[in-house]
Amino acid sequence: MAVPPDSNIWELALSHDRIVVSKDEEFFHLANRAGSSGRLLRIRVRNSRKDALLHLVLSKLSEIEGLFADAQRIGEICAGTQESVGL
Repeated sequence: MAVPPDSNIWELALSHDRIVVSKDEEFFHLANRAGSSGRLLRIRVRNSRKDALLHLVLSKLSEIEGLFADAQRIGEICAGTQESVGL
């Protein structure tokens, strides 16, 4: 099964008012384009298994919700730190 290009995923999320969650730096560039209104949760970790990524996101869920409730467009969580930040 072919994976759609990042730009297609970005546009789909934008059209449905969804937040893209990704480790892929390309989404960070898409989110920072002039005039972009899309939202991104950027995950900054080294190579990691899916279950470890899921655990990271779930362990920081209330902080993540707070970031986007405060109208942040880009949030970031990092493995090995205790913080989630809005960019």
